[in-house]
Amino acid sequence: MPGGALVSAIAMKKRYFEDAKLSREWATYLNYWFRHVWVPSWPLFQSMVITAAVFGVEPTLIASHTWPATLAAIIAGLLVASPILAGLKCPRLEGSGVWGLLESLSPFILVAVLAFGLHVNLLYSLIITVAVVAAVLRPNREQLSRALRLATSPRIHAIILEALLFKNLLIATGAPQALMHALGGSSLPLGAVVYLIPFILGLSAGGETFFAASAMPLLAGVIAGPQGIDWGLMLLAYTGGYLGVMASPVHLCIALTADYYESGLGRPLGLSLASIGVTTLIVALLAWLPV
Repeated sequence: MPGGALVSAIAMKKRYFEDAKLSREWATYLNYWFRHVWVPSWPLFQSMVITAAVFGVEPTLIASHTWPATLAAIIAGLLVASPILAGLKCPRLEGSGVWGLLESLSPFILVAVLAFGLHVNLLYSLIITVAVVAAVLRPNREQLSRALRLATSPRIHAIILEALLFKNLLIATGAPQALMHALGGSSLPLGAVVYLIPFILGLSAGGETFFAASAMPLLAGVIAGPQGIDWGLMLLAYTGGYLGVMASPVHLCIALTADYYESGLGRPLGLSLASIGVTTLIVALLAWLPV
């Protein structure tokens, strides 16, 4: 979902601040970074679906070759966060376990079953799920009022609108094609070009769908040749787009998380850039290993 890190930010607020006693900046970074480590390995992400459509294969096939970026991102996040994670003690949640996890995930599982299993329109799937959750949990008037205020927050909608306007401006001005032309004529190694084009486009627009819809068609002729798809180049390209989005200050997830936690963007983005550097190094090494 657009700005989906806001959901986990709300869910984890008590754990971050009351239990772990983290600063607002560290909480923003942890929520932002680890919310997205699954982008290279979960076939239902929109960027994965779009990339698969561009290359005419199944999303699961793309994920089966790009998943090392998820492992690299987890390692990078743990390394960067190690100063605060070392010795950190948080009390276990009462009633936690497999059943508690399934119960907490049940609304999302219902959406997935309706939308992907029964092919119900996503909007209707969400309406049905909201109705079911409301019927089961029976929120009181105050809880409903808080949910409505958050959902209709002018600040949140302004951030979303501005991000979409900026993305459409890039498309209208032909910026992706100009970038391909500039880097394609440079003396950079092919792997660097394949990584940088999605990275820069992801950085500029802050959206996973944008890098997949703009960079992947530009690179299709390079990544997929007569011998088939070069999966090393695919890993570099997809990781570049994913990490470019993670480096973007106009990424809705970090903008909304920072706003909700009342944190500045500077330090969380700096921590993210350090994680991006480590992830890039690991993936660059993995991309050239024999498959």
